[in-house]
Order: sequence, then structure tokens, then C-alpha cells
Amino acid sequence: MTYQICPICDQKLTRKNYCSHCRQRIRKPLTIDVDYYLNERHPETEHECTYHDYTSWSQEDAGADSRTAVPNQPRKSVVPNQPRKPAASVNRPAGTFSQPGKAASANRPAKTAAYPDRRPSTSGQSRTTAVLVIVVAAVLIFVSAVIFLLNAFERQIRNYGSLDIGIPESIQEADWDDLFPAGALSDDEYTERELTAEEVIAAGQTCNSMGHFRLTADELSGELIPYVNGLSGEAPREETASSNTEDSYGYSYYSTYYDYYYGEPGYFTLSADTATSQLHSITFSWNDASEAMDILEKTVGVLRGSGDWSLSEEETAGWLTDLENRLDSIDFDTVSPEAIADSIDIFLSCEDDEYYFSIYKERE
Repeated sequence: MTYQICPICDQKLTRKNYCSHCRQRIRKPLTIDVDYYLNERHPETEHECTYHDYTSWSQEDAGADSRTAVPNQPRKSVVPNQPRKPAASVNRPAGTFSQPGKAASANRPAKTAAYPDRRPSTSGQSRTTAVLVIVVAAVLIFVSAVIFLLNAFERQIRNYGSLDIGIPESIQEADWDDLFPAGALSDDEYTERELTAEEVIAAGQTCNSMGHFRLTADELSGELIPYVNGLSGEAPREETASSNTEDSYGYSYYSTYYDYYYGEPGYFTLSADTATSQLHSITFSWNDASEAMDILEKTVGVLRGSGDWSLSEEETAGWLTDLENRLDSIDFDTVSPEAIADSIDIFLSCEDDEYYFSIYKERE
């Protein structure tokens, strides 16, 4: 089975290259390829597995006839060694009896059916069967241990990203003792509930799964949207939506989305905390490279004014110039200035004359 995980909010993608949770376009999602079933029924069509088809595996050394037998039927037990019956009596020629302690007479007749050779012992087969059973038991124990480790690994990736595989550092640095106290819930007990915007606003508490700029959505849109209107020559079509959830692991995600659509030139999406209106992220897509860089410069300038952007004006200008020079060679990559990369993530994708920027505040 293959799961695709959003590298931004760490949720499983339900649509190709789009995260319905954080409402972002994901060009390169994280891909997890697993060969076990977590809280899922084992498909009826899968018969040949070491867990259910032990007999067919253990009979591989019994030859072609055993493998054609009815699956999952136990092999017949091996009859233990039995005393050899005395051979039938025959009339031996006179003078052919050997004496105790002496070599047999040279005149003794050759062995016939009356003097059969010793039958092959089945003790070797018994030992082989015992060894095979031990090996199969050891393999089953090993497989169980691997499944347990894979389950633990999958939970780490999905829940808190303790491994550095592209999951935002804000999630990696979370205080898991607070989120997962003693007796934390298992996967079977995981629950999630939705809240209304009114409930979140009344509580007045920011969510704990996203970072927060000091700047609010209204403050940014008040300066940025009139500037973009001047570039596009038209006012945008505006839409607003809210997504507010809490889960049994202690995560809370409160976000209100402000969408501004300009038709052919592009669009904006501002994601802000529902409770306080503090920005989580700023996303825009624009089809003109020069105007896209102008919009980015304007956005950074507003962030500098609110104290969210710590680089000086000179350092910012140098970064913008370097980014513009290599703009068309970047395909969904991190372009954050190195000095603030631990607090602000900036992703850039350039393809088909479309320039897509996402600016995220890291969780502190």
C-alpha cells in the first residue's frame, strides 16, 4: 500500500497533489510504501502470506506432490522406526553357517529377497521436520516484530514526525509529553471533532499545530490587495471558509481561509488562526515573473513592518535579487533566506509560466 502525506500539515492526502486539510497544492507529497494493514481488514484475495498459509510454506521441502495437495492441510505424520521383521526362512546350503566371532563363510549365498537390506531410517525426516518447525516459528516471530516496528514507525510519521524526512520542524519540536501524556490513546481510539468559528473565537485560544505571524489577515490584505489590484487592473472575487478541528492526540487546528481570485493573472490565499486572525501562511500564484517578484517584495515589506521579518532592508534586497536571477530554474524548492530559515519557510514552484509561492510561519 502507498500513502501520500502532506509535507506541510502531515495529513494523508485524499486528492492527488492537493491537501484538503491545509488547502494547499502539494507538488511533491511524501510517499510511504508499507506492506502491512493498520486498522484495516486483510483482503480476502490475499492467500499466500506467511501468516495465514503456514502449511503451504512448510511443505516446500516435501516435493512437487506435496505442493499440489489441498492448501492448509497438515502433512501426514511420519511413522517412527519400527523393529524389523525377521526375514522369511530359506534352506541354506550345508556348511554355510557362520560361527560366532568368525568371518562369514565364503560359500554364503548372495543376499536375496529373503535377506533384504536394512530399511532406510525415518529419523532424518523427523529431525528435518523439527528443524523446519523451529525455523518457521522463528520467522513468524521475526515478522511479528517487524510489523510492530513498522506500526510504530508509521505512527511517528503520521502523528509527530520525529524523523527528519521533510516534516516541518515546528511539528518535530513539539512537546510530546504534553500532547501524549501517560496512557496515550491507541490508533483504534483516535477521534476528531469539528468546531464552529464561533466556538473557537469564544475560547480565544490559538491552535497548537501551526505557527503564527504577528501580522493579522486584515492587516496584510489591507496593504497587499490594493497593490495587487493596481497590477492586475481589476478587483478580485473574494471567498472565505473556515476549518476548525481538535483530535484525541491533543492537536488543534483553527484556520480561516481568505481567497482572492483575479482570473487569468492568478490568485491569493491567506490562512489565519480563526481565534485571533494571526496569519498561518500566505500563498499566491501569478503568471507573470516580474509581477510575482513585485508581489513577493511587497509581502516581505509588510512582514518587516510588523516585526515578522528580521532581515535588514539591504539583506532582503540581496536575497530578492538572487532569487529573481534563478527564478525559472527552481521547481518546488525551499528558498527561505538562510538567516531566518528556522522561523519562516518559503516554497517556490515555477512551471508552465506560473509562479507559486507559499510563505509559512514555523511553529515556535
